[in-house]
Amino acid sequence: GSECLLKSVSNIDFNPNMELHELDTVLLKDGRKAAVVFLSPGEEFKDDDVLVDVGSSSKDWATIMVSRNDIVKVLQSSLEKTE
Repeated sequence: GSECLLKSVSNIDFNPNMELHELDTVLLKDGRKAAVVFLSPGEEFKDDDVLVDVGSSSKDWATIMVSRNDIVKVLQSSLEKTE
């Protein structure tokens, strides 16, 4: 199905001060890298849903919904990328 079941990595806590932006590259708790596609509106950093793209090629690309709690850290901010 379309459900996303992320396995939690022990000793990793969600950082409530982490800023997320669309197109950021992030690390998920299950070790996968993902690109943020859509952030739920609102400023609260609780269990807001985040739509992300995962996968390394067209063979395994997928767009999944995760919680902000499933994101360990931002690997590359979209604000730092040059066009």
